[in-house]
Parts: sequence; C-alpha cells; structure tokens
Amino acid sequence: MHISMVPSSTMRYSRALIAGGSAGAADASRSFQAERSSAASSRVSEVKANYDVTNISPREIDKMFEKLVDTGHSIDEDMLMLSSRGEEFLSGIATIAGHIFDPIARNNLVETNRSNMEFARLHGGNLAGYVSFDHFLSTFGSSQDTLLPGHNPGNSYVDSLWAMSTQE
Repeated sequence: MHISMVPSSTMRYSRALIAGGSAGAADASRSFQAERSSAASSRVSEVKANYDVTNISPREIDKMFEKLVDTGHSIDEDMLMLSSRGEEFLSGIATIAGHIFDPIARNNLVETNRSNMEFARLHGGNLAGYVSFDHFLSTFGSSQDTLLPGHNPGNSYVDSLWAMSTQE
C-alpha cells in the first residue's frame, strides 16, 4: 500500500529537482523564485489573510498550502514545515503508527511551534527552523492577535530565545 505523505505541489517541486539533478535544482529554484512577483505576492497575501493559523485543522492546512503554491508562493523550509502539519502528511504518520487521526481537529500552529521551540531550547536543540516558522506564521492575518507582548519580527520573544541559544 502506498501512503502519500507529501502534498502534490511539494511532489511536483521534488520531481523537478530529481529529474534535472544539479541543473534541475537550479532551474527549479529559479522557476520558483521567479514566481515571487509583486502580483503573486499580493495573491499570496490574500490567501494568508483568509486563514486563522491559531485555529486551523490539518485538512484546512493542506487546502491553504495548495492555494499558496497555486498563487505563487515558493516551496521553502517554512512551507515544508507547514505541509507537515497537514492532513496528507499526518494521516500517513498516523497510519504507520497505528493511531487514529482526526483531520478536522482544530490546532493553534503558533502555540504548537512555540511549545516545540521551548522544548528544543531546553534540550539544546537548534532553534533556527522554529524561529523562521514563527516569523512565517506571523505573516498570516489572524496570528497577530496571539502574538506575545512586544512580539514583532525582529524584536520578539522568539528572537530572544534564538539570541540566548546562540550566545551559549
């Protein structure tokens, strides 16, 4: 039995990378970077404004991911992190682990990311991906309501965690 754990748009990008080797990787990267035109940025912002990442289901995450890619958002580390919170990925993991999975259960991605980041900090883990994902989540309209006091990208609780971890 084949279990698809990666959204189809991620697979399209991966196939472009695999098919072309180094040249394909460069071409795929340039292609996806070219999609970041101002028109695409506007469409991406519209999609982001329509989703509440503080109250979202895995099923909605997959829909949002596809819409973001379709409107020109490049597939980068933050988008891959987002897709790993979606139904396609999590249902595959649940199937492998023999767990029951609820694709419509509501989640707060901001809170979950920060909890994971704090755990990583306490155990000496690398925080870079969590910090980047936190900034990414802050670009969604609804996430501004749940930011910690004084949080804005460049001067945030998350950035202070990052600074503390790099000073040690």
